[in-house]
Amino acid sequence: MLSYRQIGHAPASVTAIGPGDASPPVPAEPAKTVASAHAWRGVLIALIVLGHNRLFESHAYGAYRLLYNFHVEAFLIIPFLRRADRDRRVDWLYPLKTYYRPFCVFVTAYAVLFAVSGVADAPRSIGDAFARYGSALTLANSAAIERATGFEMFWFLPVFIILATIRPLLDRANAGWFAVALFAAAAAHATIGYLDARIAAMLPWGVPIVAYMLFPCLLAAALAKTGWSTAIPLWAAGTVFAAMTAVCVIDKLSINLSDFKLYDATHPAGLIVTDILMVSASIIFLRGGAHLRVRWLDALGRHSLQIYLIHGIIGYALVRLAGHVLMATAPLLAITYAATLLLSFLIARWMMRSPVGAWIFAAR
Repeated sequence: MLSYRQIGHAPASVTAIGPGDASPPVPAEPAKTVASAHAWRGVLIALIVLGHNRLFESHAYGAYRLLYNFHVEAFLIIPFLRRADRDRRVDWLYPLKTYYRPFCVFVTAYAVLFAVSGVADAPRSIGDAFARYGSALTLANSAAIERATGFEMFWFLPVFIILATIRPLLDRANAGWFAVALFAAAAAHATIGYLDARIAAMLPWGVPIVAYMLFPCLLAAALAKTGWSTAIPLWAAGTVFAAMTAVCVIDKLSINLSDFKLYDATHPAGLIVTDILMVSASIIFLRGGAHLRVRWLDALGRHSLQIYLIHGIIGYALVRLAGHVLMATAPLLAITYAATLLLSFLIARWMMRSPVGAWIFAAR
């Protein structure tokens, strides 16, 4: 579900990653315990920051490949594992109004930094910079975003917005229409991988990634509708996740949404195994998170969207700075990772207590 928490004296709520529907949230009372609502987001955003650390990719490539099989996917799937109130009023523009403004603000900030950085791929003129910037905001695909900002990670929010908008339709669909949607999504899921990655990166708003992820999201929604999302024992989900992870290790199976490295019908084993892996992982994070009573994970989760948008430039700067001084080692990976996560969180918390942050991230 969309999660908001009043913090400190901020005039607006904190927007976390994980919308469940397109409805404005009902204001909640302050939590009486350290809790479950945000802990899974805390774990996932910590894993995403780790996955974006270049030293992690170079020092633990096998673990890096495995991580990309489920961590970003879980952020997209988990909202579909929750049953929504069919009688609740739906504002179909709510995901766009809530998430597109942060997207625009941070693409603008990163684009300015990239334009003045002087690196080889930076814009060579003001006109070139504005052309790239305009394409990033309108096309919102990974190719345009990377050309404008130097980072492709912002592809996630347009995909997120589309799936969040689709979510309420599923709750209002009868069994027949849901089955039709599931069949169509399965067909798209099994064939979209035929599309060349370079073409997929140029299509607007990450539509190919939406087409790929819609089927596992609908599977999650089916589990929610039938009650299996809460009935499946956590140990059983963990066993399935461990088994699928072992298969991925043995057969070297991996996907990467941002690079559009996906399986299709020509590799059914890879398609099925990674689907089961990402759905079982999502159940574990959502259900397991309910048992976590860790304050710092809850805090990370409440600021997951802000950390996601901030951490890229911080992690890049720290790795570059450390690389000029020290050898790239596992301890250096640990230091740069912890520093990136901590600094991103501190900046996110400061931002959300300021009028600027309240304006950028206010729920609308």
